[in-house]
Amino acid sequence: MKKQTLVFIINPISGLGRQKKIESLVDQVIDKKIFEIKFKYTNAPKDATRIAEECVKENVAFVVAVGGDGTVNEVACALINTDVKLAIIPTGSGNGIARHLKIPMNLTKSLALINFRKKLTIDTAKVNNIPFVMIAGCGFDAFIAHEFSKLKTRGLSGYIKLISKHFFQYKHDNYKLSIDGETLEKEAFLIAVANCSQFGNNAYIAPEAIIDDQLLNVTILKRFPLWSIGNIIIKLFNKKLHLSKYTETYTCKSIKITQNNPISQIDGEPINAGEELNIEICPLSLSVLIP
Repeated sequence: MKKQTLVFIINPISGLGRQKKIESLVDQVIDKKIFEIKFKYTNAPKDATRIAEECVKENVAFVVAVGGDGTVNEVACALINTDVKLAIIPTGSGNGIARHLKIPMNLTKSLALINFRKKLTIDTAKVNNIPFVMIAGCGFDAFIAHEFSKLKTRGLSGYIKLISKHFFQYKHDNYKLSIDGETLEKEAFLIAVANCSQFGNNAYIAPEAIIDDQLLNVTILKRFPLWSIGNIIIKLFNKKLHLSKYTETYTCKSIKITQNNPISQIDGEPINAGEELNIEICPLSLSVLIP
């Protein structure tokens, strides 16, 4: 049987450094009768996309993103609408896409999944023609993503410190929305356009999102009184945020958001997308290995 090429694209600075032991674990876990194994390391932003594009040209069978959601996004961008399958080894700060797909956080277990080669074809999406896999957003989550990108150290503790520092000072803003052509105006703390259910760390911003239903789930967190913060946070983590009276949800194939602040986020990474966000679903466009 001819071996299939398996390329690991490794972000050496993601998350808390668990990726440093990946080569030795691969040697122990991956079935070498099935796969020919190669390792590639990123050195700069967008390196993962460039390497994955080379893999597509070389007709590689599987590409493995070793890192957080930002690394997964970069790799996935090159694999959308190709025959190359994506595997995910979660070593990031939030690991939202891996958690949504129920990929184990344990590195040995997530590596072992690759041997079985079970795939799911999922949706992706794009904002102003920039692809994403998980969530695009504006408002408070985009602000936190922007601040987090400035930190020298990564990890959940960084997010917690930033949220604690800025949560009470952050101002709601006004947005104009066009959801599948229906025009709305909303005052919101944040707007998340989700292809999967969570930001990461089991914070479920769109609990009802299904990653292969060919729809986007829109969550609008409206103005809320300070006394309701505890309840909102509880609902965020117990998959009930959509039931809060301070939340509005929609499903759609496309949405246009006009905002006052050009900062947005894509899969946890800050971008300057401008004041108008045009977001649309890309149905069943990426093959991913799952449990």
